[in-house]
Amino acid sequence: MGNISSKPTPMSVEDLLKQEESDTVEFKSSVYYSYNSGVPEKIIKDSFLKTIAGFLNTRGGTLGVGIADNGDLLGIHPDLQKKYMDIDHYVNSLTSLIKHSLGSLATTRVNVQIAIVHVLPSPEPIYAHVSKGNQIFYVRMNNSTRQIEGRDLVEYIKHHWK
Repeated sequence: MGNISSKPTPMSVEDLLKQEESDTVEFKSSVYYSYNSGVPEKIIKDSFLKTIAGFLNTRGGTLGVGIADNGDLLGIHPDLQKKYMDIDHYVNSLTSLIKHSLGSLATTRVNVQIAIVHVLPSPEPIYAHVSKGNQIFYVRMNNSTRQIEGRDLVEYIKHHWK
């Protein structure tokens, strides 16, 4: 699985915007700000975290924050404004969010650069603590992040981490 202390290879914003969502690329409009008034912040944060958990538990990947699903660049200003943060505090906040929800190992496999999050695959299973519950296991499946559990989870772990 590679060197545990290594960081994911950075991808430029230009290169990321040339991609489509896939098993290794995902776009999120924001981490904190809701573009839809009926969606609470915890749901937006959970979506960010479950994507990272899914990348960790599969092949790794790159998550672009401030990018709409169709690839339009939205920027992170709404997140910064909502949380009264500068860029430094924003990166620190995302790192803390990942550590709190996914654990210290996850932070050694994730490299947050402004609003691009590069994720290496984890050498062991990563379980997410999100509003849905504790110990939720996510994987990337094509261009989505899915929870797996029960027999599927046991089989996945058995075959993925040989």
